[in-house]
Amino acid sequence: VRGAASELRAYFAPHVAFAPVVPALEGAALEGGRNCTFGDAKANLLTYRREGRRLSLFVLESAPDVAPGCTDGGGEGVCVRHEGGLTLMLVGEGAPATLEPVLASARL
Repeated sequence: VRGAASELRAYFAPHVAFAPVVPALEGAALEGGRNCTFGDAKANLLTYRREGRRLSLFVLESAPDVAPGCTDGGGEGVCVRHEGGLTLMLVGEGAPATLEPVLASARL
């Protein structure tokens, strides 16, 4: 689904057990989102474009078994943050160090 943050929140609301969030990411333009699963959990997947590259932000209920921090996931950076009962996982091309400040910029 493509649309503004408010439209995406309304789209996600009936599909997850948490209040959907669509955070702005520093230097990235929101492209859209969809419902998905992450393991056994229902999640929201938001897509952004930053410097010509796609970023994927998974938002799900707190997943304490997923360690916070950044790592290299086979050519893609993966950064995880837990906040306000949610887990945010940002995935994108490039070094994890380039994604860390982008995820830190996400305000719930």
